[in-house]
Amino acid sequence: MKTMHDYLDRTTASLQPHVPEPILAVGVFSRPGAMGNALVSQVSGAAYLVRNHQAKKAAGGLPHNVVVALTATRLYLFAYRPGWGGKLKVKAPVAVWERTRFVTAVDMPGTLAARVRFHFDDGSQVQLDWNRGFGGEAFNGPIVLALTQPMMASVVYAPTAAA
Repeated sequence: MKTMHDYLDRTTASLQPHVPEPILAVGVFSRPGAMGNALVSQVSGAAYLVRNHQAKKAAGGLPHNVVVALTATRLYLFAYRPGWGGKLKVKAPVAVWERTRFVTAVDMPGTLAARVRFHFDDGSQVQLDWNRGFGGEAFNGPIVLALTQPMMASVVYAPTAAA
């Protein structure tokens, strides 16, 4: 049976070829309200479109779901698709943010997700959710912890040698 460390190892191994520096932590985030939007889409198409537009704006135009890699100096965000054997299919990053340009705040987890707010030095803000499904805190906890510690240079998560 796969452990959460196995999934973290595979995610790190999938991203490392696309990141030119050592990855300290990885995670998966969604646009704000993604879980609720999935439920709303079953009831009202119009309400879904409005909520989706608002979420896209709050997420700075990022894709619905992103996998992120944190390094000592940058946060890399990738659109992704699941691949065979738990590997992720990723291409070039959709965004790369210098860690010195933002601070992160995390709202306490709600029923479905916790909100992660990136406050940039130019006054802009990007919001993403880390959903409670797919491992919740066990999977996204290390990167959320690292993001709330400005310029943390120590390793938060180290992949095992079997990756």
